[in-house]
Amino acid sequence: MNARLNVLGSPATATILKHLMAAGQAVSDTGLSSTTQELVKIRAGQINRCVQQPAGDYQVGRFG
Repeated sequence: MNARLNVLGSPATATILKHLMAAGQAVSDTGLSSTTQELVKIRAGQINRCVQQPAGDYQVGRFG
């Protein structure tokens, strides 16, 4: 089966991923404890309407 949409092959996706990785690195570089860093990531996910899956993956969606 062939994929209908190659998201990872898009130049725009590469740019977006680069910025997301930079944002994650900015949180890591703050010197906050690992627990606080995780809380920041969870809160950012809530603000962006991402739902954390049990495996630690995030999925965009609506809740409640």
